[in-house]
Amino acid sequence: DNACILNPTGSGNITFTGALNNSASSAIIAQTGTGAIIASAGISNAGTISQGSGTIGSITVTGNLTNTGTITQGTGNISVSADLSNSGTLTLGSANLTVTGNYSNSGSYTQSTGTTLFNGSSAQNIQGVSGSGTKFNVVNFSGSGAKTMTSGNFSVSSSGVLTMIGSSSLASNGFLTLNSDASGSAIVAALPAGASISGNVNVQRFIKGSNSGTV
Repeated sequence: DNACILNPTGSGNITFTGALNNSASSAIIAQTGTGAIIASAGISNAGTISQGSGTIGSITVTGNLTNTGTITQGTGNISVSADLSNSGTLTLGSANLTVTGNYSNSGSYTQSTGTTLFNGSSAQNIQGVSGSGTKFNVVNFSGSGAKTMTSGNFSVSSSGVLTMIGSSSLASNGFLTLNSDASGSAIVAALPAGASISGNVNVQRFIKGSNSGTV
């Protein structure tokens, strides 16, 4: 368990052979070096995990990542080999987030310029709650496992792109919205042969009104 401050600043990797429990609300892991953090039995975070800017090492989670605290990504990739559950605050940066297992969000999810990738070879359930939900800017789906949105509110921002890779499949079940506003509209990249999106998708379209009050 970590109940204090851990600040990896160098180029060497830090490997946790057991579960990494950032267990106290005051516990801090501040990654500012180029070395990777490798958690070989999952991460449970109730405190703060943050990355700096510049060249930052990756965070590799073998197992589940459970966040009830605050995770702030910088420029280092984060990969989760099993389930990601967020009921805290998850703020992504310019690097990528890869989830191979199920995804559940009942907290705050904010994406910047990086890509969120769901790449499981087994079925992945993607779920959340109503409200602000999960708004993607750049989201990719790959791998042979069917991706299924089972609940919640998922959207692609008005400047965002949803991409299906290979023969991946996504069942949206009415929980996905493509946003549109004055700045633009979300797009779905051309589907490659074998890829599919099924179920209802809510598509917004911004229409600018005229000065006369008619459209």
